[in-house]
Amino acid sequence: MDVSTQRAELEDIEIETEDSE
Repeated sequence: MDVSTQRAELEDIEIETEDSE
């Protein structure tokens, strides 16, 4: 997996987590 892709997924998860809270 590309580092950029991995980072994009991590950011996506963080955004979703903040949204849930």
